[in-house]
Amino acid sequence: MTMNRRHLLRLAPATLAVAAAGVSSAQPDPSPLVRHAIPRSGESLPVIGMGSWLTFDVGTDLVQQAQRRQVLQGFFAAGGGMIDSSPMYGRSQWLLGELLPSVPHEGKLFAATKVWTPFDRLGAGQLEQALALWRLARFDVLLVHNLLNWRGHLKLLRQWKEQGRVRYIGVSTSHGRRHDDLAQLIRSEPLDLIQITYNFADTRAEPVLNLAARQLAKALGRAGLEDVLRRPRAALRAGAAQHLQGDVGMLGELFGHDGPPRIRGARKPTASSAAARRPAAGPGRRPCSRPCGPAAASPEWRR
Repeated sequence: MTMNRRHLLRLAPATLAVAAAGVSSAQPDPSPLVRHAIPRSGESLPVIGMGSWLTFDVGTDLVQQAQRRQVLQGFFAAGGGMIDSSPMYGRSQWLLGELLPSVPHEGKLFAATKVWTPFDRLGAGQLEQALALWRLARFDVLLVHNLLNWRGHLKLLRQWKEQGRVRYIGVSTSHGRRHDDLAQLIRSEPLDLIQITYNFADTRAEPVLNLAARQLAKALGRAGLEDVLRRPRAALRAGAAQHLQGDVGMLGELFGHDGPPRIRGARKPTASSAAARRPAAGPGRRPCSRPCGPAAASPEWRR
């Protein structure tokens, strides 16, 4: 089968692919924009979302910055909203903060980032720095990255939510790891959102998604919420895996997962290239981007 953009928008969650080497100047597709509601709040979001790992970690190179500005312009012009980042994504948060003021996006941005440290005492400072880097007064979503110290950081995120500094909180996993731990969290913790890898060639997350849908159905007294999971699964099985490659991180309502997915166009780097690209959080600052001591060996520090 032939997979074009319009076909993909109908078959699978809409995506925005960003090539690390360059940016296309194609006009936005006129197809109606697909939107889904977050079941717990009813807020409607476009299913087009964008990650920033590697693709926005380009430092102060003016040519590459101009390309990323084009990416943001095309993203919002096409109806996109959710942009996801993390402290571990090098200078991505800093660059987003530099570029967003020059790109029209009023009322469209759905800003998501993460806390990523094994230490309770460092979490608040990391979130404060993220707000400063993004140049925002509050975030739409804050997640505990890869479940790292989730017990400590979820307390902090709940405090921020009570203070009105974030609207939704949750946790993330990646590369198919820690699904058992995530399933326990879904059963025991009141979360708003999760971010989970759901890959065209790897559907191991399905049991977790099914569990989440069942839990929400019980919490809200509604049946049939697993329908929101059948649509992306059917698209994957229809052959999309033959046409697309990438790491899909699904930012979905915790129990409903009716939220915006994203596809990163860049291929995963080798260990040597990842080490070579490990930059600081902003110009003139080179904080340790990996933990020191025993925590450095923890698999959670990998993306």
